[in-house]
Amino acid sequence: MTKSREDDGLSFRDRVKQLRCPHCCEAFTDSAVDWGDEWLANDSPFARDGPFKAQCEACLLHAFVNYFDWTVSTTHPHCE
Repeated sequence: MTKSREDDGLSFRDRVKQLRCPHCCEAFTDSAVDWGDEWLANDSPFARDGPFKAQCEACLLHAFVNYFDWTVSTTHPHCE
């Protein structure tokens, strides 16, 4: 059975929600992933070549999710 694009999206969402915000240590939520999806949709098409940007629902700060090694880092405050 092959995975669909929707399955990939759900797997990605579930994996991000296992990570914690580097600012407040709370787990990311569906809201954080939804915010990141909107950010990608409104940014340049080249944004998909970099990390996924999420906004923590608990502290409202942004973080980058590296989906190659599933690490999370803070964003530079001047780049937001």
